[in-house]
Amino acid sequence: MRKLSALFFMGFALLQWADFAEATSIENAFNNHESDEQVKGAGRVIRILKDDHQAFRYQRFILKLLSEQTVLVAHNIDLIPRIHSISNGEAI
Repeated sequence: MRKLSALFFMGFALLQWADFAEATSIENAFNNHESDEQVKGAGRVIRILKDDHQAFRYQRFILKLLSEQTVLVAHNIDLIPRIHSISNGEAI
């Protein structure tokens, strides 16, 4: 888990398929040291974590991008319904 490169808060845009060019927007946010940004990209779920219940509730999982970079996804389930269909190894 120490390999995590960035922490991004992603909304329902995560559910949409994206190509490599869109995944670059995540890389750009990382390279510019931006946080708390809504970004759009695609990757493969490599680990599903326990929900975070501090202040707001977040469904958390680690996503590996096409660039091999990993990101921690914190999906706010107080604002947007839980993603029930994700599993380890799934491309999203």
